[in-house]
Amino acid sequence: MNGKQHKTTWILVAATLALATTGCGRVSATQSKLGTTAADVAAANAVPTNLGKVSLTSGGPGALHGRVLDAAGRPVAGAVVQIAQTGLRLTTNGAGVYSTTVPEGNYEFKAMATGMTQSTPAGVLVEAAKDAAVPDITLMPGNGPSGISSITYTQEAAFANEGSAPALLLAPLGLAVRGGITQVLDANKSAAVHTGVVRQYGQDGKFQGKFGDYTHWLGFSIMKDNVTAIAMDQQGRTLVLDENKKLWRFNTDGDKDKAVDVSVEGTDDLAVEPTTGNIYVAGGGLTKLNAEGETPQKLSAAGNVSAVAATKDAIWGIVENKVQKMGLDGTMQIEFGASGIDHPDTYQQAVDLACDPRNGNVVVVDRGTKQVYVYDPAGVMVGKVGAGVFDAPQAVAVDKDGRVFVLDAGKKKVYKFLPTVVK
Repeated sequence: MNGKQHKTTWILVAATLALATTGCGRVSATQSKLGTTAADVAAANAVPTNLGKVSLTSGGPGALHGRVLDAAGRPVAGAVVQIAQTGLRLTTNGAGVYSTTVPEGNYEFKAMATGMTQSTPAGVLVEAAKDAAVPDITLMPGNGPSGISSITYTQEAAFANEGSAPALLLAPLGLAVRGGITQVLDANKSAAVHTGVVRQYGQDGKFQGKFGDYTHWLGFSIMKDNVTAIAMDQQGRTLVLDENKKLWRFNTDGDKDKAVDVSVEGTDDLAVEPTTGNIYVAGGGLTKLNAEGETPQKLSAAGNVSAVAATKDAIWGIVENKVQKMGLDGTMQIEFGASGIDHPDTYQQAVDLACDPRNGNVVVVDRGTKQVYVYDPAGVMVGKVGAGVFDAPQAVAVDKDGRVFVLDAGKKKVYKFLPTVVK
């Protein structure tokens, strides 16, 4: 809902009509579409004052491309190149090359890769042209600001598919972790029951009980099997969302505390912001509720948000098979489809994500590739969790110590992984 470090530095991309007073790199009158008058020639030879401005010949969108290399001049594949003014995040190919199109404007570039630090030139000028070449960005060996170059994860336990009913999972959908407690949102779709169930396991993985169906309380308001998402708030209470736009809350003993109708677009996922207790609901767009599930506020998320996670200063969402980092008001800060070394170009089926409460790292589940990836707050991949373990990873949660819990809907198990920082 930690990682390798990356190199971080900014390169100013400038489109200009001349470079330095030496005349090196000047653009001809034909290239710059200037006339042939004396004034035009003088203008073409002038030292530019608009450094960093990309002036495209047509005034419309144009192409930018560049390379990321290591200290030996070899291409760095899988590096992330961020264009600050646009929010774009590009991933270099096997030749270390990235490219995109941009409108006229000022652009800064930051390149990042695990275990590498960017070497920062003072400034670079790029000719005004339809296809602007960004000078090579060089990455040196080293760690980023946190001093971490990578994180590895060791499987510590697997549980929830041993013993007999009611401990066994039937149709697991979601996962929540807090204070040594693991809760799995399950749907009992047997012909005689059709209820939504929360199954709870202790720190040792032993089954502790279930609630939400007919176990603790009776009545017509029993959760049905159309439950969709689960989270735990700061008080350790359990929140469950269903397709009927009802938000259920249970006390720590499993007794129902309240069930309220909420005004949201959809009910794909929910997350609790750790300081205020505000609730974020994903589904279609992104809706912010207060800690009681009231005062709905539609946020300006871009696209269809299908999963959400929250830290004290950011919201992470899966938006149309990409990952977005947003401010608490829903304004997008960065977006990427996938990035990092040994990573697919795009997610096949990104289904869930969770945040590490210690450092803001985000863990993303891609059911299509059966992989779980870890990114730092800048969006650089710093680790992978449980490679080759999962059949159908469905949901993820992270506890206060950085342990990653993954719910596998295929194997009907919860896997727990212990992080190890490699410096």
